[in-house]
Amino acid sequence: MTPTALVELLNEVFSHFALLVEKYGLEKIKTIGDCYMVASGVPRPRDDHAQVLIAMALEMRDYVSEHQFSGRQLTFRIGVNSGPVVAGVIGRKKFIYDLWGDAVNTASRMESHGQGGFIQITRATYELVKDDFVCESHGIMNVKGKGEGNVMNRKIMYAGKFWLRVWVGCFMLLLPLAQAQAQSPKTYGKSDAPVAAEARGVQIRTSNPDEMAYVIKQILLQHYVEEQDLQATDKEIAQLLERKQEVMEKDRKAMDARRSEIEKALASKTPAGEERKQLEQELEALNAMHQAMTAADSRAGTPESAAAEARVAGAFVEQWKVNQALYRKYGGRVIYQQSGAEPLDAHYAFLKAAQKSGELTIVNKDFETVLWSYYTTDSMHQFIPESGNKKEQAINTPWWMMEENTGQ
Repeated sequence: MTPTALVELLNEVFSHFALLVEKYGLEKIKTIGDCYMVASGVPRPRDDHAQVLIAMALEMRDYVSEHQFSGRQLTFRIGVNSGPVVAGVIGRKKFIYDLWGDAVNTASRMESHGQGGFIQITRATYELVKDDFVCESHGIMNVKGKGEGNVMNRKIMYAGKFWLRVWVGCFMLLLPLAQAQAQSPKTYGKSDAPVAAEARGVQIRTSNPDEMAYVIKQILLQHYVEEQDLQATDKEIAQLLERKQEVMEKDRKAMDARRSEIEKALASKTPAGEERKQLEQELEALNAMHQAMTAADSRAGTPESAAAEARVAGAFVEQWKVNQALYRKYGGRVIYQQSGAEPLDAHYAFLKAAQKSGELTIVNKDFETVLWSYYTTDSMHQFIPESGNKKEQAINTPWWMMEENTGQ
């Protein structure tokens, strides 16, 4: 397979994974080596962290098993573990959100000891999902660095609490993932794909309803940004970056203080048994995070990294300004999202108005349910309470300033 063909294959697989991450409101951590890493329950806790991550794992597995990519049938493994992690944004000049801890390492072991087409979970994860899903015991497994332990293996099993590590088994991920691009200003997707929808004159070609929904929103909201003059200003971007730096410095000091506290406790030899083991694991995770932050600092500072950081910050600012503008126009319920408050009903009304005006046409009527289900299925979301001024406060305060302004 040529490098170009490999990039196209990877782009197709991982672009779909990215759509699933957005669909379920999870957190993509990173792609590294031959792995795709996703977290649930961080940075915002949620009661259904295990169930929703499992639902995504099933869709990932089914999507890969039901499709061929460049004429090839792929298989992949999923390994899952549940437990506490240290999470945070590292680096002074670039956004890098990552996780550390023994729970992460154990999830990696579940993947590497797994089988293609199966989702392998630890006993900790099993205890979280056993009442909702049928699991099959895979017996006792000797896991490198962990000794013996019970694992569960189920071909139709849901995945776990905090961490999902996926390996696509027929290739190594050695090249950057390509970004999906339109063929022309008036066409999105492959020329041989069926037309699913049209948005502001752009023909959207895809056989994936989730991709259709994602592209529709991107086209319409980008136009809305330009129409309403909601572009991020240099001042707003600078404010976000300054606030990020303040929070990171605060977190760094807190992390260093906690490391010192644990080191003193361990040196006293007072903690014993399980308590000592937990402190050692926490210290290991904190040390790893400290090393990662130091490494990120050493890589930052170039014009390229500064420009990339500004683009990310600008996207965050524009997203907040769009949400604020739509809420002011349409009102309605507001939900918690990883990147701040989102006016769910307002987005729904915005899309319906575009459909009524002719800016949006769903050509494949079978896909319409997917487009609207995100807005009409309440069980998918956690709503901000209607009482008091909590909704208005969440909408009107940029999420990166929330802690400062609310005291939370």
